[in-house]
Amino acid sequence: MATCDALTAGIAYDCANPPTGGANDRLILVNFADIDGAVTYDGTNPLIVTNITSGAGTGFNFEGLNNSNEPRAALVKGRYVNGYDHEVRFKCFSNSPDAKAQLTKLDGALVVAIVQNNHKGSDGEAAFEIYGLETGLRLQELERILADAETQGAYNILIKNDDISKPSTLPHTLYDTDFATTKAIVDGLL
Repeated sequence: MATCDALTAGIAYDCANPPTGGANDRLILVNFADIDGAVTYDGTNPLIVTNITSGAGTGFNFEGLNNSNEPRAALVKGRYVNGYDHEVRFKCFSNSPDAKAQLTKLDGALVVAIVQNNHKGSDGEAAFEIYGLETGLRLQELERILADAETQGAYNILIKNDDISKPSTLPHTLYDTDFATTKAIVDGLL
């Protein structure tokens, strides 16, 4: 039986930077094909991405409101191999023809989501996560309920990895040097 992992360090509670729930209202979606080969990983921790490039204008901003972006990652126990589910629930507050056209394209797209956490860590090392970097995310749910008093008829959307293609890790962390440097990498995708 192969043993691939063993603990190498403990995890302490950081009193100076306690956890803060929620995610920023800006969600960046990038077509999976546009980032192929354009990812640089940290040499000591493969869950840290130090750079991601796909060219300016290849990332698309989906702006939410009041913590309407709800990323989630969960372990999925398998018979032989474990994996993870990466998903992002979000709202689209536009019903314009252009918004509908993009949501229709999302139906067939394979995307990667970059989420900015409200909790940034001591120097921004926990601020940005990449969901679906290994496998991509596909549209799983899309509905609009006009009588929804909370959203006033916004689209409720779920993008998630396929059941067959499970990422092998938790979402990757995007981080280089500090928060400002990392944010510049994200902004460079737009």
